[in-house]
Amino acid sequence: MEVKRGDRVSLNIRKRIFFFQGINGINLRANLEETALIPENISNKNLERINIALRGGHLSVGWSKDRKPDVPLKKDDSSLLNNGVKKLVPLLEQIATTKGREDQGPVARLEKLLELEKEGKNAQGTPRVTIVKKLDELLSNMSGVSSVKEDIEKEEVKINLA
Repeated sequence: MEVKRGDRVSLNIRKRIFFFQGINGINLRANLEETALIPENISNKNLERINIALRGGHLSVGWSKDRKPDVPLKKDDSSLLNNGVKKLVPLLEQIATTKGREDQGPVARLEKLLELEKEGKNAQGTPRVTIVKKLDELLSNMSGVSSVKEDIEKEEVKINLA
């Protein structure tokens, strides 16, 4: 697909982290400016370079694709709750798709985060309704059975020997 002046192009970060043409072209950098409109005053030579980069897969037409957040398996996910709602929701969705068993499984991790959020162990110190709802939604959509917790109350028996 050929692009022309006024079209929007974006950087394919998987293949390239920058694309510079100088003053009469477009300049793209990963994590800073990943999308640009091709200016009307671009030279024909720079426009051809953009089309070559499109064919090579270094650029793509339209807005840049959002990258998946990096959520490695952690023993302590409680630090994730210090993020804001907009940043935390994609992280929770990523945890739901990770693999693992027992305590490192997605169900156990999300249940632990839900428990901590309900206790208000986040940056705000109070439970956030949006996060609690999102965690409940993710857990209800996941297949399988969640872990069972038993609370055993200890009974005290006193025997008087008189």
